[in-house]
Amino acid sequence: MDKRSFFSFRIFLARSKLVFYVCLTASLVAITMPTAREQVADAAGCTTAPCAVTINVNTGSEDHYAYGYRGLNNEFQKGIVEFTDQNVIDWTKALDLGWIRWPGGTNVNFFNWKTGLTDTEYLAQYYQHNEHAEANYYKYMDFYKMQRSTQIPERLSDFKDFLQKVGARTAIAINPAMDPVSKVYDLAKFVKDNNIPVLYWELGNEPFFYQSDPKIYANTPDYLAKMKPYRDTIKDVLPDAKVLISYHNTPDSNWNNAIYNYSNPYWDGINFHRYKGGVATDLKDTNEAIATHVSVINNGYIARMQNTSQPAFIPENGVDLGGKVGETAYHGIYNAETLLRTLLQRYGTNTSSNIKYMGGFRLFNGYLQPANRYMNASIDLYQRGQKADATGYDFDFYFAAPAVYTHIMDLAVNNSSSYWGTTVTGGADVDRLNSAAMPAIYAQAFRGSYGNKNYLVITNKSDKAHTAAVQLNGTPYGGTFTKVYAAAPNGNPLARNSAAAPQLVQEQTASGAANPISIPAYAIVRLEWSPASPQADKMPQEPWITHADAVTTGAASLKWLPADGANSYTIKYGTSPSSLTNMIPEISSCISSYVVTGLSANTTFYFKVEAVGTSGTTASANVLSLTTAVPATPLLRSAYVERSGAVGVEWQSVPGATGYKVRYKLDGGSCGSPIDVDNAVGTLVEGLNNGQKYWFQVAAYNAYGTSAYSAEDPAYPNTNNPFAPHDVKVSAKTATTATLTWEPSYDETFMGFFEDGDGTSSGWTVQAGSAYTAVNHPDTSRATKVYKATASGQQIVTRGSASWDDYEIEANIDVTSYDSSGKVGVIGRFQDINNYYYFTYDNSTTSFRLAKYVNGTTVLIASKTLTELSAQGVKPNVADMNVRLVLEGTRLKAMVNDKLIIDVTDSSIGSGEAGLWANQDTYFDEVIIRVPNATSFKVYRSTQPDTGYTQVANNVTGTSWTDTNLQSGVTYYYKLKGENGSGDASVGFSNIAPKP
Repeated sequence: MDKRSFFSFRIFLARSKLVFYVCLTASLVAITMPTAREQVADAAGCTTAPCAVTINVNTGSEDHYAYGYRGLNNEFQKGIVEFTDQNVIDWTKALDLGWIRWPGGTNVNFFNWKTGLTDTEYLAQYYQHNEHAEANYYKYMDFYKMQRSTQIPERLSDFKDFLQKVGARTAIAINPAMDPVSKVYDLAKFVKDNNIPVLYWELGNEPFFYQSDPKIYANTPDYLAKMKPYRDTIKDVLPDAKVLISYHNTPDSNWNNAIYNYSNPYWDGINFHRYKGGVATDLKDTNEAIATHVSVINNGYIARMQNTSQPAFIPENGVDLGGKVGETAYHGIYNAETLLRTLLQRYGTNTSSNIKYMGGFRLFNGYLQPANRYMNASIDLYQRGQKADATGYDFDFYFAAPAVYTHIMDLAVNNSSSYWGTTVTGGADVDRLNSAAMPAIYAQAFRGSYGNKNYLVITNKSDKAHTAAVQLNGTPYGGTFTKVYAAAPNGNPLARNSAAAPQLVQEQTASGAANPISIPAYAIVRLEWSPASPQADKMPQEPWITHADAVTTGAASLKWLPADGANSYTIKYGTSPSSLTNMIPEISSCISSYVVTGLSANTTFYFKVEAVGTSGTTASANVLSLTTAVPATPLLRSAYVERSGAVGVEWQSVPGATGYKVRYKLDGGSCGSPIDVDNAVGTLVEGLNNGQKYWFQVAAYNAYGTSAYSAEDPAYPNTNNPFAPHDVKVSAKTATTATLTWEPSYDETFMGFFEDGDGTSSGWTVQAGSAYTAVNHPDTSRATKVYKATASGQQIVTRGSASWDDYEIEANIDVTSYDSSGKVGVIGRFQDINNYYYFTYDNSTTSFRLAKYVNGTTVLIASKTLTELSAQGVKPNVADMNVRLVLEGTRLKAMVNDKLIIDVTDSSIGSGEAGLWANQDTYFDEVIIRVPNATSFKVYRSTQPDTGYTQVANNVTGTSWTDTNLQSGVTYYYKLKGENGSGDASVGFSNIAPKP
């Protein structure tokens, strides 16, 4: 069974969970890169189906493209799916990916790679750095809760094992907005120590969203200057690493032009994301993006590179994230055809494409869809302070429609090493924007690398079926094809697969298909044929050794990425990398692991793997070493307060370790049993007592024993550790002075889950009506408690401080049945029963209302009806919604399900408590009050963006400070920490503000 039939089998039997495997010839792609040949297309403008086309394949015109060309972005953190889940491994393996990005896109900005968790302070910083983040905070908080309800974090070591099992490499996007240079150094070291196959290193994900005033980067040159130390530290550890800077998603933008004009182009290439731009409103819109795809790349990106021969990486490509076309069958056509066109991309005199690797969209929650997400169940676990092993969950996966379409193409791209010149004549036209047209049919032929098989991929963007006469070198092909295809069901190009209809769009196979070939409307087709005169296999691809682990004494457990074209493997090893005198031949190509035994202790051994194929032997891309001894003691980087009752512990990896142990003790006490965290370099220790001092240590282990424990590092858990401020900037300056301003960061001062024993249903003051009570959730499938307002009439409860001025309150609100005059919502700046702001849904007017009660008189500030919101694309379910009221000085913002619906100013009420408001039976849950939690700040200064900082001010109150007596002509950099009245300081720093 080849990978094509495996995928088809999974599509048809996904619901029954029947999975069968046989040995698959490894299909990590042997790719190549083309010379400049654009496909010729002469559209006849056929108007009556079936339309006839002729497709000619010129096998005398052959170009090559890079190994592992096709891959996907990945955002596993947006859910509870684990890399260790065998179902996830099986489904991903069926997609035949050359690479998978880690840790993903947007979530890079708040993901702590060491602990494998969304970081509490990172999320607070990210949330307050831009409006896009604020508008998605509710969603990200749900992901945060789901992730922390599982027992296994998203560890990089697990991801490495995942890559080895699915046969893919990776591209790593670092988090320079939050991680210091030292933490990225540790990341590069972990990659080196653990033999992770990295194609590219990306210096941030979409950093242009965080520029200008107030953001993380002052401008493009500031971003580039700050990225240089990150690039250098990666290169210090991995000299051959390819480090990329980020171009703007908008081509030929000011950001890209500023990069073009930068005086020190230190990077190895660029990355950018290609989305259509704006929500795809119809098929014409998408066709315009397809037709202009390569010209946009050339003119908007490559032309704005100082070195136009450098590589460009596209980790994300697809129609816009939503809209009419997102995740439809036509989305699949878009992804497939733009990739096929990109293979032929050339710029100027370049003889190969700049685009060495290209993605599609997300792997998880994009192509791979869980019918069962377990969102409510995992959030309920989080609220109860419990965890579960998500690897035991039945997610009931299915493939999204674009995955079905692009997989048909992937089998050609990722099982070939070159493509042939391909021309299309005849066929229908399809509309583009502005009355333009383009050919409906696009085709590209591939010379298969192995197994005497070649491929022709055809896309049909029209509503008309076609018949394709296939020619080889001008002569009609007289043999038969295996035809693998997907077509829009019932001619609907906007069809989507869903949990209710997971196979609406599906892959189909027809054997013995002869010329002319039928091409359905809105379809993708892959034709496979075997030459009459068998063609020679290509050389096998390079294996990449991912593991050389001491799991038992005297033995090394080797694992590697399987290699296309391998009929068997040979392991060579010895005590010198230049003299591998021991050999283990004829290891079956069905496996990609082996345990080498008979190794003497306290000796360093070197290993390589050779792929033996029909056309020759290829050595592994890397040679690994393993020392048969106890590993060295790791460097403990820090122990820090992550949140109430929890301490994060982070350290540096050491070569040869297969795992690490963390131990801790109370000040003056003794250590208990160590915590085995497997092969991770960070962990979260929970269940600690606030207000007490703990000491933490770490040790490394393998089969030969455990190292000595590291030096100790203390931490003091507390209920509300301060966060660093955000949006630090130099708001005024002279030659010798700089005035800094900043915004305090908010923390969850109160999180009300109302579970038994958590105490959050107490501490409320009844201001009107009767007290709320903790009861079971009205949805009987939810194993959680809620806070219920009962009976009719105004019911107000509040908590907090009368001095609170800037803060926000949000709540999840469930209403089983609205009274005709029912009103539910939240309160801000409550001073007394006659003075406060409130944001409610009013069922009598079917509208959301932001109002104030001043001296006993109600004044409506702003409102939005459901009809008005619907016209704006906002359609909240008022029976189950999240509402948020944000108070920032005189600015008042009201949000529903992360959608900002009211943004006004009012200065009537300056401070007061937060509260809940209802006049009928209402259920409140996840009530969160965020208040600035730093009472003062520390200021640090340097003349370098990444190092040399010294504290220049302490106990700074307010939100501004002026530095004097600076040296004229020197560029200074500033960053801040937050403090509270107890002397606790923030773990991280603010963004860095330059003073040129």
